[in-house]
Amino acid sequence: ASNTTLNLGVSVYNSSVGKLGAPPLTPLRALPAFSPTELSHAIWRVHGHQLLIDGIFSTDPHPGNIIVVGKSAGLGLIDFGQVCELRVEARVLFARLIVALAEGDDQEIARRHAQLGYRSKNMSEELLALTARMKYGDASVLRAKFFRQHRQLSTKDPVLAHKGDEGLTRAERMINVLRGTSLVLGVPYAHGPTTVWVEMARSVIENFGHLSAETAQMQDWPTKEGRFFDCLLSPLPGEDGYKRFGHDEFLDALSDTD
Repeated sequence: ASNTTLNLGVSVYNSSVGKLGAPPLTPLRALPAFSPTELSHAIWRVHGHQLLIDGIFSTDPHPGNIIVVGKSAGLGLIDFGQVCELRVEARVLFARLIVALAEGDDQEIARRHAQLGYRSKNMSEELLALTARMKYGDASVLRAKFFRQHRQLSTKDPVLAHKGDEGLTRAERMINVLRGTSLVLGVPYAHGPTTVWVEMARSVIENFGHLSAETAQMQDWPTKEGRFFDCLLSPLPGEDGYKRFGHDEFLDALSDTD
């Protein structure tokens, strides 16, 4: 609307003063009209499809790499210089974490995060769940009180080197950039993996879940002081058909699974 008003002034100027010898003015190009909320949703949907369905995704979707095209407000993406691939087995595990985050069960979130390769000294359920929310969940968790809570938890339970697919660190970067893009559009909390990507995540699990069937099955192991230990269950002859591993053996065995 502002450009239209200015162009009306340009037209009046060119047809009056311009005809008397003054240099003519160039009309302004009309800006595409779009809904920031719809654009934010589309950006998240497109990049979620790249990550979960295609397995090849751009890790740098900042506003400068996004073009709103013409009057139709179509979405254009440029600059694929930072593209990453995520193997299908990792996508299945990541999809399970997205579903767990959407459902809000901290124990399940911690379990799925551990399967992706996140490691801490004591494998605290609270730390694993909070870290997963901050990395992959709703942006509303990115507040000062949660950062303080994470600092306190990681001081008691130091974070160790990541054991999973390196592509996940690039996916984390992509999510953070998308969060910033939604912030620029004025809708910082409207969209994210736990809202826009959930159905795609369920589709990945349904179609490709069998490819991670050899990944260790997980089961709760009650422990003291709220520490999160899972037992790794593997078929072995015995009274209950399974061998139970302790915490260190759990970490070693889980890191060897596909």
